Amino acid sequence: QSKIQSKTIETEVYVASAEKNFLEERMKLCTYLWKNGFKTEMAYKCNPKLLDQLQYCEKNQIELCVIIGSSELETDTIKIRDVITRNEFLIPREQLIDEIRIHLNKVRQRLAENKQQ
Repeated sequence: QSKIQSKTIETEVYVASAEKNFLEERMKLCTYLWKNGFKTEMAYKCNPKLLDQLQYCEKNQIELCVIIGSSELETDTIKIRDVITRNEFLIPREQLIDEIRIHLNKVRQRLAENKQQ
């Protein structure tokens, strides 16, 4: 049996929180991403563990994870994690939509190249 999994959900971006009591912030980010055309989801628990959220992304092959926490709120930044490479980087909050588009395109190009090999 092949160990290669095919993606079964359409979610492109997962909104996660690194701390407790960020349900409202995650909901705001999801709404903002939905309005900008991204297939987005988040954990429906009030205080999910970050590791559980990241494992969900890996299991379901969600390309990007947007992480929000108190330090990000204070500095008006957002952390983006490439789920496959596990690379993380901070961006200014106002650049979120453009950066997600750029990084989704990079991930899709990488996936397409891997399929051709």
